[in-house]
Amino acid sequence: LENKDSLKILEDVRERLHTPLPLYSYQEIAVSFLEARIGTKGALIGDQPGLGKTIETLAWISLHPHVRPILVVTQASIKRNWYREIEKWLPNTSIQLLSNGKDKLDKDVEVVIINYDLIWRAGIEKQLLERGFQIVIFDEVTYLKEKSAKRTKSARKLSRAAEFTVGLSGTPILNRPIEFYTFLSMISPKQFPSHFKFGMRYCNGYHNGFGYTFKGASRAGELRQLLQPLMIR
Repeated sequence: LENKDSLKILEDVRERLHTPLPLYSYQEIAVSFLEARIGTKGALIGDQPGLGKTIETLAWISLHPHVRPILVVTQASIKRNWYREIEKWLPNTSIQLLSNGKDKLDKDVEVVIINYDLIWRAGIEKQLLERGFQIVIFDEVTYLKEKSAKRTKSARKLSRAAEFTVGLSGTPILNRPIEFYTFLSMISPKQFPSHFKFGMRYCNGYHNGFGYTFKGASRAGELRQLLQPLMIR
């Protein structure tokens, strides 16, 4: 947050934030980063594990109490943790945990928490798309690395239908860029329109005799520049 506009956003955020517990200054900067991305398709928070990506996201959501409903997509084992954090950081918010494919979506609830393995189930996907989520949060976006996976296809639909998409990941993107392609194409489709071109340019892509492989990293400096407006780490 170097320019005057960014500092102004940070000051404004500090003034408006009334969280149950104080934030660290780097967390306030992450909240300001999300605030600065309003008007775009989304953003990626890439802070290292343990720095509070969940808290940063919820603190930002607390600035927008009328922007509801919100969908949180995470791993099954972490759903309860999200539930507890929402209770702590967004008190008096109604929350629903979806735990199997037969669950019915509560039409009045403000925040829905679901795991990746459920979003593509026919009955669930239809309900989620009809609900009209304004914000969708994808925890650990490397879960969407396989572009042909059912959950990835559903995630794309949910992101398209939402106003804003937040991705969280503790994995350093420049080490394994291909794992982030799907999410980057969701929040900046004009910049990242082709999986193949992205793989060839930034993932050291080559033909191994059977097909193309994109397991490496290349042109890290160029990719870092492209990511600067989209991501904070």
